[in-house]
Amino acid sequence: MELLLRIVMYMVLSSLLVYSAYSDYRTRRIPFGVGLGLLLTAAVILVIEKMYWEALFLVVAVIGSRGGMWSLLVYLSAMLLFGAKGETAALPMVVGILLFNFMFSMRWIGGGDAQVAFALIAVGHEWMMLYLVLGFAVVAGLVMVFRKYDLKGGLSRLWVVTRRLNKSSEKDENAIRSPWIIWAAIGGMCYLYLIPGPVTALISSLFQNGLPIQ
Repeated sequence: MELLLRIVMYMVLSSLLVYSAYSDYRTRRIPFGVGLGLLLTAAVILVIEKMYWEALFLVVAVIGSRGGMWSLLVYLSAMLLFGAKGETAALPMVVGILLFNFMFSMRWIGGGDAQVAFALIAVGHEWMMLYLVLGFAVVAGLVMVFRKYDLKGGLSRLWVVTRRLNKSSEKDENAIRSPWIIWAAIGGMCYLYLIPGPVTALISSLFQNGLPIQ
């Protein structure tokens, strides 16, 4: 039944991901319960896959995102994960979560954004998920900037944004408000369902093995 359980958890993850994108589009915020559900689902998937160190790192990263002395827990758990799994295996998940944790601490993304990013990076735990999540967001952002300001104005706007990276964009009247979770969700769904995505592979295995699942 493990195979079927994994498929069910991926379906739950997908449903929450789609809802979070819809919520971000409508209200520019992610309900706390939805973000927490994504994190819990990601942790369960890791445990089902017997990736206990990764699940522990995810939990500690969420706690450490509170900042201050709590952030030390994130780096300590990252070192423990390296020791348990080896640098090559652990690097994508550690880099991805530390990156989004830093972005959250700088207030470049909100708490709901960080919850979704943590969950996706944990479930993917490889470079491709990070590339897709960041790639779709960056490309979408660039398209929106150049559509609004044309080439010259867009380059000028990017220069202004680069100089203001350490400042909040709330008072920036020219800032483009983009529902970032939509692009992150698209990247995540591509990873999950496009061949050889894990969900596609699991469903294929389910039909090949038949029921009951051993």
